[in-house]
Amino acid sequence: GGPGDVPSAELYVRWLQLGAHLPLLRTHAVPREGRRHSGECDADVVALARAALLERRRLQPYFMTLAHLARRTGAPPVRPLWWATPEDRALRDCDDAFLLGDGLLVAPVTAPGTVRRTVPLPRGRWYDTATERAYEGPARVPADAPLERIPVFARAGAVLPVRGPG
Repeated sequence: GGPGDVPSAELYVRWLQLGAHLPLLRTHAVPREGRRHSGECDADVVALARAALLERRRLQPYFMTLAHLARRTGAPPVRPLWWATPEDRALRDCDDAFLLGDGLLVAPVTAPGTVRRTVPLPRGRWYDTATERAYEGPARVPADAPLERIPVFARAGAVLPVRGPG
């Protein structure tokens, strides 16, 4: 939302879940604007926001690795799904999912009330990080997207430096 807008609790949580998987995450709040999000007093929203921010903290070593690679190679940390296969029309047409480096595929939730979505996978084996179920790409796979999380897939064989257990 812009100045004066107060997003719904669901939208606020989905923004944080997306932002947790981007190199730069900013929330906006200034005293003169007053209340900036609907979750300021809602314990459930605070718990979901905390989970998203903890995931971001866990990914910090990966973000640092991607920044180093970007400086050395010019490859952006956030990449379109077609990055490795620009000839794949299905991946080129996808505008609501992205690669975070070569190791993670992030599929944000962009519509209210969504609890399941279809995720296009590039070539190779991918693991749903929540269920650990394996999928072979290229494919379009269904993925659960409860309010607690967005679908994230890890490429088989990828090395992902993370902080903490798991």
